[in-house]
Amino acid sequence: MASLREGDFVLLASTNLEGRLIGCFSRGVSHCGVMLRLPGPDGRLWFVHSYPDAPEGTDFYVPPGMSAFRAKFELSAGGVRAVPLDKFLSAHANIYSGGGCEVVRPAPPFDEAQLEAMRALVAIHYAKAFETNSWQLINSCLGCGLSSWCCATNDSYFCSELAAEMYQAAGRLPKLEASAYSPAEVAESLLGAGAERVGAIDGYSAPGNCCALCSLCQSCCFVVSCFACAVGPRGSTETA
Repeated sequence: MASLREGDFVLLASTNLEGRLIGCFSRGVSHCGVMLRLPGPDGRLWFVHSYPDAPEGTDFYVPPGMSAFRAKFELSAGGVRAVPLDKFLSAHANIYSGGGCEVVRPAPPFDEAQLEAMRALVAIHYAKAFETNSWQLINSCLGCGLSSWCCATNDSYFCSELAAEMYQAAGRLPKLEASAYSPAEVAESLLGAGAERVGAIDGYSAPGNCCALCSLCQSCCFVVSCFACAVGPRGSTETA
């Protein structure tokens, strides 16, 4: 935990039914977020993510110009927020302790301009709702970027959509539709560009395929994705 750096990508696997279902389409990974320092007096390293539940307690990032009361109200139904990773894991130990928590570190290290681009994106999206369009979640399982045809939204985000936009802002992910990425696909794209697996957070294992059904689900998604992409590619493959 103490060796985390800005820009680190955190992968989590939960053991509840919802997490296992998501993991079947995302190589066993059900949630993700990015470590980042945000403007404030303490220079704290935050876990930036989008989550469907309200933050635990009162320890969450409050942007400059926003009162703690307003931030708590805005985040009461979940959404884009920044919290201490250790406290998030402690509060959700019942679902993540038996699943996993692993860190992937993009390479080369981010420069200050790239980090500022990520911070600026977080400032724009902070407290936006967790994804309200279920078709976008389905779209991320298919991985073909079809939401621009039917269900694109810019007022709500799921975890890997937010992470993808953050890394795209820093020029570390291809210019593909952010809502097409699953958590595992963000990691795979970073690893393909030279990132390293730092390893699991102490006390946790690395996420793995959740069950034998995963391979079947992923195969079905691959077939559907190939068909969907043949109809309409999800976007440019250029680097952001």
